Amino acid sequence: MENIPFSSDFEDLPLWERMKRIFHAPSSTFQAVRSDPGFHDWFLPTAVMVIVWVGTNWLTLDIITDPNLPAFREHVADLSSEDRQQVIAWMDMTREHGWISLPLVAGLAYLVMISLVLLAISRWVFRSDVTLRDMLVVKAYASLITAGEFCVKALLILLYNKSQVLLSPGAILSPEMQETLIGRILVGANLFDLWQACVMGIGVSVMIGMPHRRGMAVIAGLWGMIVVFGAVLAGHPDLQR
Repeated sequence: MENIPFSSDFEDLPLWERMKRIFHAPSSTFQAVRSDPGFHDWFLPTAVMVIVWVGTNWLTLDIITDPNLPAFREHVADLSSEDRQQVIAWMDMTREHGWISLPLVAGLAYLVMISLVLLAISRWVFRSDVTLRDMLVVKAYASLITAGEFCVKALLILLYNKSQVLLSPGAILSPEMQETLIGRILVGANLFDLWQACVMGIGVSVMIGMPHRRGMAVIAGLWGMIVVFGAVLAGHPDLQR
């Protein structure tokens, strides 16, 4: 496989600068850690993401757990009484402790699971000998995009007083259009997820030493397949009952 010698000009970037550059120059972030990624390179970005997640949950808690909002009533109008009670029970759990426990558990779980997927792709698709630590670093820095997503979503929730907001092209569609296959695909195509997939593609490319477009094409392509599969699955009659 072609191995590209990336610049060493970024090796002295401090951690905070590496974290900032993930939003506008992700290649330089990964070049800075490529030769010797450390514990802090996956732990601290993940910790920042979890802290932002907890903070935005706290800021929006009164809205996302309010069963009296018109938007919530409309959302559960077609549910059975049993399903509606389950949703309300979930809201009660979120209000009590879920707003802080979910980010702590899910943040680490997502880090490990997605890093393992990136490792499998790097080993089997790109035939590279990268390590799990390399992929933990890639996913951790990319998670800062998710932190930005949480901030934008919290702002929209507070602005519109709605517990559910979309950060995808599906937001401009009518409710009827959102129920079609194309509509479900557009609803599921979260722009921040696509951004994060591209950042992870760049990170994998830098760690392996190959052109960015190859890593971005594979990771973003996999993301697109997951979105389409989820949209098709969501339209299955048995799942709509």
